[in-house]
Amino acid sequence: MTTKTINQSWAIPNKLIERYGRTWAEIDFEINPRLSNYALQNDPMGTKVGQLCLCNKKIDTTLKQLRSLRTILDHIVVDYKLLYKGKESIEVYILNNLFNLKSREITRLHETIEDSINTINKSYKLGLYL
Repeated sequence: MTTKTINQSWAIPNKLIERYGRTWAEIDFEINPRLSNYALQNDPMGTKVGQLCLCNKKIDTTLKQLRSLRTILDHIVVDYKLLYKGKESIEVYILNNLFNLKSREITRLHETIEDSINTINKSYKLGLYL
């Protein structure tokens, strides 16, 4: 069974890795291959929907954690622009793990989380997790 990922980080060319950095290139979300419509229907927020791949770590996440992480990252993106404008990177807690991320990495993580939530919800509505 092939692993479904959001960013397909394995296909990012070396040119982009050199430009934005390895951490940026490796940010991804792997959708749980055993995810089913039955599990999402019975416990939508508590179902483990996949793993967040960040800084060589894979963190299991539920849909509830993804949604709360999206809200947290909304605030961090705004705070970074207003409060940390001169800093190269800041420390960010992501699902009880501390990461030192740059602005573009935070933005990519936010986009990845947003895309993950949308993909899971749309796939559930279409009945693709049979």
